[in-house]
Amino acid sequence: SETNHPLALYHVGCCYLRGVGVKKDETEASKYLLRSVKLGHTLSEFQLGMMYKLGSGVKKDIEKAKKLLELSANKGDMCSQNEL
Repeated sequence: SETNHPLALYHVGCCYLRGVGVKKDETEASKYLLRSVKLGHTLSEFQLGMMYKLGSGVKKDIEKAKKLLELSANKGDMCSQNEL
């Protein structure tokens, strides 16, 4: 996908993460979510943060996870707030 629409990138990432309509590929999911994060998308920050926390599709990195979850939590995302 060549879009720069953060919500679209988030949804494509989630499709890859869950294997909806495409073969499940957590690494590919992380690429779409990262593009969405760079555009400031809150839910992508949470999702990618959790992937870093769990080492799902990316190398486990607690510091990156914490940064992403804090970004999302500071925007009012309750799931991120609960994870911190």
